[in-house]
Amino acid sequence: MANELSLVTPVNDVFRRDLEVADITLLDPTTALAFVQGEWVVPNTAGKVARVGAASVRGAMQIFSQRGDMGAQAIGKIACLQLHAYEAETTMFVDGLTPTVGDPLTVESATIDGVAGRCGLKAATTGDFVYAHVTKAPADNGGKLRYQTSANLVPLA
Repeated sequence: MANELSLVTPVNDVFRRDLEVADITLLDPTTALAFVQGEWVVPNTAGKVARVGAASVRGAMQIFSQRGDMGAQAIGKIACLQLHAYEAETTMFVDGLTPTVGDPLTVESATIDGVAGRCGLKAATTGDFVYAHVTKAPADNGGKLRYQTSANLVPLA
């Protein structure tokens, strides 16, 4: 995979933060499930980030560091997009997603690009926290999902 995440919003308008990872082996690009730019992580009880699990949760952040980033490997941290709404394009969405503009999105562990165990965007259902809304469907955007993140995280009613 290449170009998993491209910001449409200027990068200087988005708050980025380097966060320690719970499992540093996921920073090794030769690891099958190494972290990939555009995936979503959440802090664990120790304050270190790990992939979002099988359910929509509060506090998830999108990874901005690229797979194999030597700086991330050296310090054991990844850059995450933490605050402020932004618009971006990504390939990190669940296989088979066919959204329309305006559809709400959440984050969850799923199969992405045929790889099980990744964490990306998926259609939100009742009770899921809405992280973003679709601004351009993959079918109309060269296979990339364009979305606008939500500044206020609320469950879908």
